[in-house]
Amino acid sequence: MNRRKFLSAYIAFYLVVVLLTGCASTKQMVPVASGPIPSNSARIIVLREGGFGGSAAPIGITDNGKQIGEVGIHSQLTWDRIAGSMQLVGFHAGAPNHRTPLSQICVGAGMTYQFMASWPALSSYPKIELVSGTPVACEQSGTTSTGKLEQGQQPSAPATVAQTTSKTTEELQTFTGEVKIMEVKHFTQSEGLGLSQEFINSFYDNMRERLIKAQVASQIVDEGSAVPDAVAANTLIVEGKFTEYKKGGFLEGVGIVGSEIKFYRKSDHALIKIITPRVPFKPSPLNSDSGLGRSTGYRTADEIKKALK
Repeated sequence: MNRRKFLSAYIAFYLVVVLLTGCASTKQMVPVASGPIPSNSARIIVLREGGFGGSAAPIGITDNGKQIGEVGIHSQLTWDRIAGSMQLVGFHAGAPNHRTPLSQICVGAGMTYQFMASWPALSSYPKIELVSGTPVACEQSGTTSTGKLEQGQQPSAPATVAQTTSKTTEELQTFTGEVKIMEVKHFTQSEGLGLSQEFINSFYDNMRERLIKAQVASQIVDEGSAVPDAVAANTLIVEGKFTEYKKGGFLEGVGIVGSEIKFYRKSDHALIKIITPRVPFKPSPLNSDSGLGRSTGYRTADEIKKALK
């Protein structure tokens, strides 16, 4: 190899190293959100876990063009912003031109949205993915009627989320008073999803345990339990179905368990609300079905609690 070719190869290698590596410190340039969410605002959380390709490079985040900060591995950015149309962009902190394709989402007042920032292997820009929180309808031009993610080259959220969004934004208009009793049913799964019974049982047991600890209802009962007529109108039946399972990995990024959860009033079985949480988990060869069920069950219980506030 002659000197010119050697220098060209060295420079190309150096640029790749600079692009994919760097100091992964986290710094936030706007106030860190804490406490209750303001009535006219939504809370945005951008999480980041470790990885391989580009894992050391900090990821810059902007919200409608405003610089939010830079998130390093095993860290997060948390801020409140006015509800409405939001354009969230991630970029290489050391090379701002390497950024995610523009995406748009409509966020609702009083709601929390979690995004996972990751660096896919062999990619020149980071990936920002919605993992928790339901988009809402927006009247601003350029958004969809359901407020779903609009992306160019980036894949959008699964169709199961977008298809139910119009229902998930409904308030509990036909349910008055506190939830006295919550009847939690075992989740089913979409055809071909392939989740094991061990996972489903662990998910159910730990979701139920978390709901009890979080005091979502005065009493949590098993599927089919008898409920006194006097409290049937203040009893919610929780029915769930797993709609998505992405185990993640080196190339795929964070793992996801998605579900569709319906709330019914016990007295007349009227449908009250639908939510479609997508909870993340960290891929690992050490993961067991029981362990994944435990972690995702807990996180899904937290989404249920948020939905019923």
